[in-house]
Amino acid sequence: MSEYKPYNYNNKTMLIERYILLGEQYCQPEEYDMFDMQMSSFAVDRIADITENGYESYKLFTEQNHELLNSFKSYPDPNNKKILLYTEVYSKTKTQIIINIMCAKWGKLWVNGKCLSIHHNDWATPYYVTVYLKKGKNVFLLSVTWG
Repeated sequence: MSEYKPYNYNNKTMLIERYILLGEQYCQPEEYDMFDMQMSSFAVDRIADITENGYESYKLFTEQNHELLNSFKSYPDPNNKKILLYTEVYSKTKTQIIINIMCAKWGKLWVNGKCLSIHHNDWATPYYVTVYLKKGKNVFLLSVTWG
């Protein structure tokens, strides 16, 4: 997939809109553990594959509506699925940033393997998270789930 390009953070506001679709996992609402802060082995394996083999075998996810929100319109039925989105942000220096997240009913964000946000609410609820970027590559994983 030659279309995917990691982001370069240059101390300016940026909109992250390009993701690699790692895949999806079936998940019944009663099986969803909102407080589980571990990345699934499925996600860990896919990230290791990207690190070793590159992005080419993965789909690019860039769906947005007119409000610049990811719409997931290509999913005819996203219910009962954990959809995993991955992106990379490169930073020239170690720095602290603030991220604004608006997500599906249930969402989790990991940065460099650390769970930084767990939220359960409607689409219109913004969450603000302080993130420490390391110098070089920073891996973002977003898991979104509908009940």
